[in-house]
Amino acid sequence: MLATRPYLEWSSYDTAWSPDGKTLAFTTSESTKSVRSVLWAVSVRDGSMREIYSAPNQIGRPRWLPDGSGLLASIGSFEQSLRGQLWFISFSKGQARRLTNDLMDYQPWSPDLTHDGRTLVDTVRTRVSDLWIAQAGDSTKAQQVTRNDHAVERFSWTADGRIVFVSGDGNLSVLDPDGSARTLLTSNDHAIWDPSVCGDGRYIVYSAYREQKVGIWRMDADGSNPIRIADETVATSPKCSADGKWVIYLRSASLTPMRVTITGEKPPETIAQGRAVWIGTVLAFSPDGKRIAYVATPESQNSIPPSVFVPSASKPNLLNVVALDNGTTLNQFDWPASAGDPRWAPGGEAIDYELTTNGVSNIWQQNLAGGTPKQITNFESGKIFDFEWSRDGRQLALTRGSESSDVVLISNFR
Repeated sequence: MLATRPYLEWSSYDTAWSPDGKTLAFTTSESTKSVRSVLWAVSVRDGSMREIYSAPNQIGRPRWLPDGSGLLASIGSFEQSLRGQLWFISFSKGQARRLTNDLMDYQPWSPDLTHDGRTLVDTVRTRVSDLWIAQAGDSTKAQQVTRNDHAVERFSWTADGRIVFVSGDGNLSVLDPDGSARTLLTSNDHAIWDPSVCGDGRYIVYSAYREQKVGIWRMDADGSNPIRIADETVATSPKCSADGKWVIYLRSASLTPMRVTITGEKPPETIAQGRAVWIGTVLAFSPDGKRIAYVATPESQNSIPPSVFVPSASKPNLLNVVALDNGTTLNQFDWPASAGDPRWAPGGEAIDYELTTNGVSNIWQQNLAGGTPKQITNFESGKIFDFEWSRDGRQLALTRGSESSDVVLISNFR
């Protein structure tokens, strides 16, 4: 063992040898009292460690310049929805200098350099995503609601049949299912995810980056009076109950399902011990608000620390359905390896999920009583990034579109 770091939140993207072979560099993303990423240098001779640079952002895979003067990395800002840009970080002084300033999203795991250090390469990701509505889930009659807009991310139905959604710029809006009467609920925020409208219509809960924390927040239905209700360093995927009294979310450090009152006056409580599969796993409230569905790691591996957990092909992930009040497991199924997060079907007797085959996504349904899953939609093109049934079960909303990656070469970047 050369050196160790405690597992505090996310693992490293990779290690990088210095040109002289004397130093290893790697990054960690940590959360104790606040979120930050650190670029470390480790001496190969004695294992001593030095912090080269830190930031309240996501530092990706580092790559040394051939002369050893510094490193190249993609850094994603939480305030810009983690859209990555390329930076140079001085090894001796620990100073960072931005190399790119554009609308591309440079990926954190893929930058590299030619041997002479004159040209760098990275991949950039582009997502086109719009909101669609399918009456009664009939994909042959699905209608596109938004066009030529920021990419539509996750969304939530209101009790009166409107849709609250977060766009690619990290702001919340609400509109009618036909795309009309659109209203912006937040302005110039750029750091909101996972909206969920409470069943009583009073509040919208969401995760947001504030004060170097990704926490659980609520706002009034009109976008006013934002309040933090769970004092977590990193927490994601909040969902509000049908009665508007509870909010469930994922504590990301332990991947544990949690619940907190809508007022936030009491400390959060653990719902179940079964660990979710990853930091962005969606927790889904049943229509009656008494059950929760989520994708969990196999029980036999729950005792393994997240930092060393490796999924096994022989032990598939599990769909867990647990009781809100005591965490008792009510249903459990093997979960398809390529399936998305669960959503409750109308009536609460089945679980729906997105499954992509040959680049095309469709919705499938698993009855909780057992049996073979059945296909609900029959799209012949496009990917589904999110979906949810309306409160009355008559309309299926989806975010559909495409995702692509391109290779970018940059010369004379220094």
